[in-house]
Amino acid sequence: MVAIVSVIAFHTAGRTAEILSLRIEDLIFKQKKEALYIIMPLRTSKTNASKRKRESLSLPILPDFPINIKQWIEKLIDGRESGKLFAAPELKRGLVTATINYYYRKTAALLNWENAPSGHSMRCSYVIAACEAGVDDSLIISVCRWKSAEMLEVYRSYFLLDSEYGAHYRIAAMVERKRQEDEGATLVLQTSRTL
Repeated sequence: MVAIVSVIAFHTAGRTAEILSLRIEDLIFKQKKEALYIIMPLRTSKTNASKRKRESLSLPILPDFPINIKQWIEKLIDGRESGKLFAAPELKRGLVTATINYYYRKTAALLNWENAPSGHSMRCSYVIAACEAGVDDSLIISVCRWKSAEMLEVYRSYFLLDSEYGAHYRIAAMVERKRQEDEGATLVLQTSRTL
């Protein structure tokens, strides 16, 4: 189950708690051209607790999607028609973010990783991958369901601090381009004066 939660979070920018609250009866499967879309309406979300607006996660599955997530979800549903998608009757509290974090820590230790991911890591990875792919900021903000660009800047300044996609590098590159343009303009001006 942890793997399915991780895949959905990474490919939708969904929060772990939102994904764990998904219900079978709410899932919508739509085939459009070459993509299968799994639409997952949210009954609760961190930034929309009073449900003043409708929110959904959308998982577009293109032909080269790395796994057969639809098959995984169907196996997870196992003939049930309603209830939590991620039902875990063997767990007293059901499957919660803390359970996901526990399995991440356990797996990280087995792999000798210095740092273990958390339930939020897949959402962060989505944002980082989108920034690195050059996705327009407004699209990232929309998919992440943020009210403003401030959170995107927080992600950029923290997670992309040492990357060409972070603000520091982007500013340094722009300043360098401007310096080179100014040098080029000066060189052209000096050349025209000597002619």
